Amino acid sequence: MTLPEVADESPSALATRFQRYFKDKTEVLCQNRSPLPADDTPTVVGAHFDVFEHASPSDVKKIVLASATKSCELDPLPTSIVKQHIDALSPLLARIINASLATTVFPAPMKHAVVVPILKKGGSDANALTNYRPISNITFVAKTTERFVAQQVQHFMEENGIYGIYQSAYRAHHSAETALVRIHNDIAHSIDNRQSVHLVLLDLSAAFDTIDHTILLRRLSGYGLSGDVLAWLTSYLCDRTYVVRVKSGVSESDIITTGVPQGTVLGPLLFNAYIAPLTTLLQKHNIRHHLYADDTQLYITFPPTDHTQALARMEACVQDAKAWLCDNGLVMNNNKSQAIVIHSSSLRTPTSLTRVNICGQLVETSPVIRDLGFNVDANLTMTSQVANVCRSAYYHLSRIAKIRDSISTTVCKSLIHGLVTSRLDYGNAILHGISDRHMHRLEMVQRSAARIVRQIRRGDRQSMTTILRQLHWLPVRKRIDFKLLVLVHRAIYNGTPEYLAALLRRHTPPRSLRSAGGLLLEVPRVNLERFGRRAFACAGPTLWNKLPRNIRENSNITQFKKQLKTLLFST
Repeated sequence: MTLPEVADESPSALATRFQRYFKDKTEVLCQNRSPLPADDTPTVVGAHFDVFEHASPSDVKKIVLASATKSCELDPLPTSIVKQHIDALSPLLARIINASLATTVFPAPMKHAVVVPILKKGGSDANALTNYRPISNITFVAKTTERFVAQQVQHFMEENGIYGIYQSAYRAHHSAETALVRIHNDIAHSIDNRQSVHLVLLDLSAAFDTIDHTILLRRLSGYGLSGDVLAWLTSYLCDRTYVVRVKSGVSESDIITTGVPQGTVLGPLLFNAYIAPLTTLLQKHNIRHHLYADDTQLYITFPPTDHTQALARMEACVQDAKAWLCDNGLVMNNNKSQAIVIHSSSLRTPTSLTRVNICGQLVETSPVIRDLGFNVDANLTMTSQVANVCRSAYYHLSRIAKIRDSISTTVCKSLIHGLVTSRLDYGNAILHGISDRHMHRLEMVQRSAARIVRQIRRGDRQSMTTILRQLHWLPVRKRIDFKLLVLVHRAIYNGTPEYLAALLRRHTPPRSLRSAGGLLLEVPRVNLERFGRRAFACAGPTLWNKLPRNIRENSNITQFKKQLKTLLFST
């Protein structure tokens, strides 16, 4: 990890400087907080959760074995050893968890964290403290306890519809990718109908660190949490302490009075609960939206020749959203807000919308914006995204190639998957239907990676199809199809994410046919091949209907993936 370098500054002094910066930043942001607002928490009729279930040794064993093998310096034993001896340790861990739940007290040692500054984005200036976020490391026992509690709280929240449909962070089968797929679907569908789309991205400053505990607990109570559950969560939030570690330096211990710690298990879940009412406010403005933790996407469709009404609605929505955030102790970072107008490149009279008023600050619309780590351009060509992926992938491939002779094939594969393939795969469902030129660029990256793994020179005459098959790598185009079909399968059989499942409709022929029971999907009509066909609502069903019936009817996701991959390799 790269850290600021200051002449004659010891690690302890640097740790203290980081601690002072994180604390001062939070205090400044909280100074402008409005008085405690009126409660806008929606009342959930019949919702009631007041007692936790107790943990059994088998519950604890399952949680521990599914956890990452990471250790904190506060742990008395390395996590790897705990996993090796889990049969002997699980009864003890279960008693610790149950004692905490029975007494509604989260023990003070479990509330102590070692905070490590982490760069927000790779390539940022390492000497600027503003580019770091505080990540809390807590004991393995604390995380295990949180995971057991989180399972029950999350189940209650999902069962009672506490979260908005369009909140994708920290939820099963929801991800930044599924959020991007839905947003891309809506934009492509709008352009297919010869409309333009105005997309605004809002950014929050230190959102996790400025949450007001009083508002959060009142909100949880409104959702139906009470009794021992609410008392335990109150204990969990209160009197948390931390130190900042930088290399060998450690700061003095300090108390946390606001926020939910990043790096914990319950923190993100509680943040989702805290920000859930924002969805209701956005819906009142009839603005399409999507939330991913503290990232907010707002978008509205309008005729290319008249953007006045759409712009007024967007600006009013942003203004009300800022007021709600301020009332709840959250601060919008206007300087990092982004805006773009997306339309077909064939428009004779493109919209004249070039800027949007974000709470008094004029933000210029950009030709390309970065949304949840994915580059979106004004004509939805994916040119910028493909170029960015290729540039980053070739950078890492060149570095791996230099050390290839010194590492094993297994290690090389791991590096390729972690640094290159992951970039090719991220958000690749959105790349369905891109131009052959862009697809070829991505395929060339994959071929270069395969040559490095197999140590094959570019001039060697070997079939790349055979090489990829030997590596068990699906070609890029088929990896895109694989991702789309897995999303369709989950939407059909699990109904998640709900916002993707809503886009799919079963095919019901007007009269009795043999295909009626084949689990086919309706393929909507489109106007423009290069937009409508790329939307998930069209691309997903089109690919799904081409699958053999026995694969479509396999509800087991693991078996479905195996059958699908075998099919894609054989075609």
